[in-house]
Amino acid sequence: WGHVGVVLLCVASDAVALTGPLPYLPQFCQRQLGIPDDQVGNYVGALIGAFSIANFVSSAILGHMSDLYGRRPFLLSGVLVSAVCSCALGFIHDPALAILSRGTIGLFNANFAIGRATISDMVPPHLRALPFAYTGASFALARAMSSAVGGLSVGLFWSEEYGPYVAPSLVTASPLIASFLATLLILPESHHGRKYKHPIRALCGMEGGQEPPKAVKGGGGGKR
Repeated sequence: WGHVGVVLLCVASDAVALTGPLPYLPQFCQRQLGIPDDQVGNYVGALIGAFSIANFVSSAILGHMSDLYGRRPFLLSGVLVSAVCSCALGFIHDPALAILSRGTIGLFNANFAIGRATISDMVPPHLRALPFAYTGASFALARAMSSAVGGLSVGLFWSEEYGPYVAPSLVTASPLIASFLATLLILPESHHGRKYKHPIRALCGMEGGQEPPKAVKGGGGGKR
């Protein structure tokens, strides 16, 4: 269960990166990015959507690459990129750079999907129901708590140069850094070598030595 707990921490970090900044994004756009009041809704939507769209684009690719090269490198890279970009958000004053930062997190973070795959590697099929349930529960709990903590930490310590959003950015990045260290020091690789080379061929049963049966050519001399 120790290794499963580290995987759940990685899954929770996905939720922290997604929802941690949400409570203060409207004020962040107005005060720090200098967005006009009539365009705040558009930029808040862009900041939220950049993460989700990038995550949608990359999740299948990262999942397949984890089949080829192992789960651990992609769990580590996802958490590390999320930590760096979440921390950097509080120091950003350019709207395009803020949107790019959020999109980068979504592009490299597929820890929910890869975390479930890691649990499947480590836990026998008849025992997976409980870890999978904890996966969803940890994501939901982290999503709720990160939003609350992110909102409450605005202005916790003030920087004249960067404004009141440095504190929530650092607070949001803290569990991500903890997840990275736990994964780096505790979690072993659960999937060695490649599993499928071509996803479509795998779905068709053409991988793993199960080539589809070839059609038998008629000899012309057999009885009908």
